[in-house]
Amino acid sequence: LPGVFQPVTIDNQVLVDGGTVNPVPYDLLLEECDIVIAIDVIGRRSTPKALTPGYFDTIFNAAKVMQQSIMTEKLRHRKPAIYIAPQILDVRTLEFYRAEEIFSQSLPAKQELKQRLTELLAR
Repeated sequence: LPGVFQPVTIDNQVLVDGGTVNPVPYDLLLEECDIVIAIDVIGRRSTPKALTPGYFDTIFNAAKVMQQSIMTEKLRHRKPAIYIAPQILDVRTLEFYRAEEIFSQSLPAKQELKQRLTELLAR
C-alpha cells in the first residue's frame, strides 16, 4: 500500500503492492488454464459520517477507488470463467483480526461460487 508501507528494492527494482496495478491478477492465467475463477476481495465501504476523511481513510479509500476502476476496465476486456466479488462491507485493509466477520459476510459468495462452478462443470 503506497503511503503506508515502504517500497522494497530487489535486484535494482523498486516494488510496491501488486494490487496497485493488478488487484485481481486472474488475467495472468487466462491462456494457461481451462477455467479461471477470480475472487475480488476489495470490499466496499459505507458512506462515512464525517464530511472530511482522515489521512489513512483518504489513502485507503483512494486505493479502493483505483482498484475498482482497474477491475471495471479489466472485466470489460477479458473476463474469467467465474468472477465473484463477496459483499464485504466496512472492513478496512489492515483489519486481519476480523477474519470471522469477513468469513461470515462472504458466505453468500461461497454459495454463489459453488453453484456457478457446478453449472460450469456440468456443461
